[in-house]
Amino acid sequence: MLIKILRGFSGLLKNEKNENLSAVGVLDKVVSGTEKSINRYTEPVRESILKRYPTTFSLLVSIGAIATFLGLEQILLKVDIFVQQPWLLFLLGVGILAFTGRLYKKLS
Repeated sequence: MLIKILRGFSGLLKNEKNENLSAVGVLDKVVSGTEKSINRYTEPVRESILKRYPTTFSLLVSIGAIATFLGLEQILLKVDIFVQQPWLLFLLGVGILAFTGRLYKKLS
């Protein structure tokens, strides 16, 4: 796999129109090519593991989500103003939801 990637470097300095690419363009082509190569090799294994152990992965995802929410709760409880005046935390949450809703609506 690495040899294929290294062999591809010779054609990276020019694009389809034979124009010279910048360093960012070369880096973009290298990263996207590497990503495709890695996905091609790992996707069959990834799919077979998910099919063989769906309960295990569901439990891991659930534990990760719970740990994230509990950690965020513990962090917010250390901020004195949120402990003393929980309505500020409520308003902050509603404000964040409104902002992300407007952003989602605007972007889609």
